Amino acid sequence: LFGKKDDKTYNSEILEDVEDILKRLNVSNENFHYIADSALFTAENLKKAEGRNLKLITRMPETTNLAKDCIREALIHKNEMKKIELKTAQDKVVEYFVSEKYCTYENTYLKCVTCYSTTLEGIKKKTIERQVKKEMELVEKLSKSYSKRPFACEEDANKEILKLKKKDLKKLRYHTINISTNVIEKRKRGRQPKDVSKIENIHEHYLQISIEIDEQKVQRQFEEACTFVLCSNDLTLKAEDILKEYKTQIGVEKKFQQLKS
Repeated sequence: LFGKKDDKTYNSEILEDVEDILKRLNVSNENFHYIADSALFTAENLKKAEGRNLKLITRMPETTNLAKDCIREALIHKNEMKKIELKTAQDKVVEYFVSEKYCTYENTYLKCVTCYSTTLEGIKKKTIERQVKKEMELVEKLSKSYSKRPFACEEDANKEILKLKKKDLKKLRYHTINISTNVIEKRKRGRQPKDVSKIENIHEHYLQISIEIDEQKVQRQFEEACTFVLCSNDLTLKAEDILKEYKTQIGVEKKFQQLKS
């Protein structure tokens, strides 16, 4: 039954039943934390938990401005992040670097823990390399296309440059782009007059696109890809406790998947 519902709907509905379930099991709210992935993180769910005195531990979606700010701030002070080692279910030691701070999201107070995972470095490096290559190929294709496409005047060429910057080149994350105009003088098509002094020439404008990889941007995107933000409305928890409990929840979910299959 639960498998037919999306995670956001499931979490929202379960939060309404947790209090009754805990009472039936004779478990105190003080000894219980509801742990789930980023689908739990909504203003509505945070308010529901607050109203029912439930403690949550969840991952903050990277798309939220708060998560972006936490990651940006933590990476600026990366050397000050605390090293934490955790053991996996396979008894393997994994390494994290964490920083913590108190935040507010939609009037809910949270303990935010920004986590840099060294385990993710190998995976994210390959992902970033593929994305860098894809961007390079896109720009090279555009450059080749525009090198054969003439514009009648400088104004038309400049309009096309603005269009490129707003559309095709807007989402580039790893490269620095420079677009210039190359003017070539050609004889006007058609029959030419016998009088050489009356021969008309035209000027064709071509776009020249040059691309250069920005190593600082690549490194920044790589570090951000290895970093995630956890949070809890239990302000008494330490950073290592929040990380440990969240990672334990992932192990439990995997066991459930094995049982269901």
